Amino acid sequence: PMLIAVDARQAYRPDRRGTGKNLLDLYRTLAARRPEWRFVMLHRDPAADPFADVPSITARRINIPAGDRLDLWERLRLPVAAARANVLHSPANTGPTASVAPVVLTVHDLIPVDENPAEPAARAWLRKVRAAARAARQVITPSEFSKGRIVDALGVPADRVTV
Repeated sequence: PMLIAVDARQAYRPDRRGTGKNLLDLYRTLAARRPEWRFVMLHRDPAADPFADVPSITARRINIPAGDRLDLWERLRLPVAAARANVLHSPANTGPTASVAPVVLTVHDLIPVDENPAEPAARAWLRKVRAAARAARQVITPSEFSKGRIVDALGVPADRVTV
């Protein structure tokens, strides 16, 4: 059966916000529509499992000993944990640049760099998003406007970006 690994950190945060709430809706809907598929939610927080009532969704808490220096959770631990999956979904603008499982990356928008293009933090964020988007098998985004920005600013071919 299809196995989808998900970077579910946003869904397991105690203070769940936009992306985390969207992940709950998205994967509950997918699980209902594709009951034969299996999903593994990879996360770091010891929060209660918001998918505990969905039989095809399994939570797997993975950590990095001694903290997460150099973003090793996303760069190393996540792709290793997802190695047997058919696909790894990274839903929050960034993801691993090397993965055995093909990566589908959601890039919602480029607002941080659009608002403050000269700010060092925004430029660092853009470099990280660009590397993840270029490495991903497919990028999904919520609007044609964002697709245009992704193609132009990140250098991702238009045929690899789906609205």
